[in-house]
Amino acid sequence: MNKLQYGVYFIYCGDQQNSPVKIGVTSDIDNRISNLQTGNPYVLKCKALIPCKDKTQAYNLESYLHHRFKKKRMTGEWFRLYEFNLKSILDDFSNSRSVPLVKQGFNVVKKASKEIRQLKKKNRELTFRVESLEEQMEDMYQTHLANEANRF
Repeated sequence: MNKLQYGVYFIYCGDQQNSPVKIGVTSDIDNRISNLQTGNPYVLKCKALIPCKDKTQAYNLESYLHHRFKKKRMTGEWFRLYEFNLKSILDDFSNSRSVPLVKQGFNVVKKASKEIRQLKKKNRELTFRVESLEEQMEDMYQTHLANEANRF
């Protein structure tokens, strides 16, 4: 996967039905989520990441979205967005600027989410294997101690 230069993200906080949504710009979505997650009691999830051709387009899109949702602003870059048609909004932005957005944007998050699920599954499997090996080592150690005690 190519490294993202700049993109606009929609990060949800908590359950997605009534979740506040942060709209911002980043060139490293994983790092951005990690930074925002610090001190946040709810799990943050990126639900859309729209790649842009450059930093200027990303900030223009972010500004456009902030203005478009100004009545739904909670504080800072957090919004109450219950229902909206992102494709329609992005089409409006592209048409108003005569500069189309990169088309693959929505698949970036979907692919990353799939990879994360696979890694979490592997992590659980490895954790189970490590715990099993630790138990075997403890059993062997206890057996060794018992054998040593019986020798004397």
